[in-house]
Amino acid sequence: MGNTESYLNHLTQKLKGKPISGKASLNALSLSQYQDILPCTCLAGKNALDREITSTKLQKPGLGLAGHLEYIERGRVQLLGRAEVTYLKANPESASQYFLLIAEKSNTCFIVARDIELPNWLIELADQNNIPFFSSPLMGMDITRNVSNILERELAPRVHIHGNLLSVFELGVLIMGKSGVGKSECALDLLMRGQRLIGDDMVYIHKSDNGKLVGYGDDLTRYHMEIRGLGIINVRELFSIAAVAASHEISMVIYLEKWDFKRTYDSLGLEVNTVEILGLQRPLYRLPVAPGRNLANLIEVAVRNHYLKGIGSNPAQDIIEKLDRRLREPPPKI
Repeated sequence: MGNTESYLNHLTQKLKGKPISGKASLNALSLSQYQDILPCTCLAGKNALDREITSTKLQKPGLGLAGHLEYIERGRVQLLGRAEVTYLKANPESASQYFLLIAEKSNTCFIVARDIELPNWLIELADQNNIPFFSSPLMGMDITRNVSNILERELAPRVHIHGNLLSVFELGVLIMGKSGVGKSECALDLLMRGQRLIGDDMVYIHKSDNGKLVGYGDDLTRYHMEIRGLGIINVRELFSIAAVAASHEISMVIYLEKWDFKRTYDSLGLEVNTVEILGLQRPLYRLPVAPGRNLANLIEVAVRNHYLKGIGSNPAQDIIEKLDRRLREPPPKI
């Protein structure tokens, strides 16, 4: 029991965010690594190492190209659309000067939307001054959304935890426990029931700008699981694309532990424990593992019960209230 408690305490301390691994900044050239989200080509500045993105928001320089630089913010990616490129082409001498000033003040990179053709002098100017310049076939609004999603994930405070993350009835469930307790086997059982896998073994969690806890798997092992005796399996190929998801908001935590017959387990559920994850509280359910217990069933019921409590229905509290009413009733006459 002592080892279990100390291990759970270790996990909860880690989830609080003390070992935060989130970055305060992201090198601008790193955007080219997210081709599935942001298809793009680096046209210039491929050797730039000191251009750092620190904001999740993008900015269109607009009037900055005409010399109004007071609204250019440091750390923001600069997005060029048709209007900006047209102005650059029409005013090469003055625009080139202010282009360099914008690049110096923002210290990030430029992205041109819709693969709009750029004047050669602009690409050469960016390359000479080590300014990363990307061209993407996406529309401006799509670039803004996708890049913001990338930056929210990369720049936000985050922790990583040994466990499994699944979407169970569209609710994000983080399954934790000691190695060998059966987390992956339980996750596989849930997949067989139509639930979705987010991450196996290593789960990364970050807090988004709107205060949500978002979890996702490691990029290297995404959509894969390790099952003792079977080895590595590809969940997407075995169960179809519907059985996986890239990320999901975390709503509750399940902690699996070996059954301790010396311990008394909660049988009413009047008080639900919570765990702090990056400053936010989430309900924590401790499920003892023993032969004959179907953990997948228990987790699905826990999720359904969590939904009921969310709409004001508490079965344990209902029983207590019924018991109180019965105790207040006069004894039957004999």
